[in-house]
Amino acid sequence: MLLINSVEMKEHDIEVEQGFYLTVAEMLDCTGHDYKKFPYSHKTRWNNRAAGDGRYEKHSIVRRYGPNHIHVALIRPRVSGVYASARLALDAIQKGLDATR
Repeated sequence: MLLINSVEMKEHDIEVEQGFYLTVAEMLDCTGHDYKKFPYSHKTRWNNRAAGDGRYEKHSIVRRYGPNHIHVALIRPRVSGVYASARLALDAIQKGLDATR
């Protein structure tokens, strides 16, 4: 029973993560972004260069390492920091977008 709950939780986490990345893509008006779940045990600095999974063309990166650890490093708008929730990260991105308009 515990294993089934763990699998369901992982599927839920993937949906939440995908929704977060797609929300950021919409905010940045980035059409080239695609969510691709990456096997974290194999991620290196060289095999993680394609758009997707938090990498946004012409903007830089937004990474969700967990529900309480969101790293934002954007060039347009200029926003950078580590945020304790998705809401705080999205608010910071929106504030940066508002400042550039």
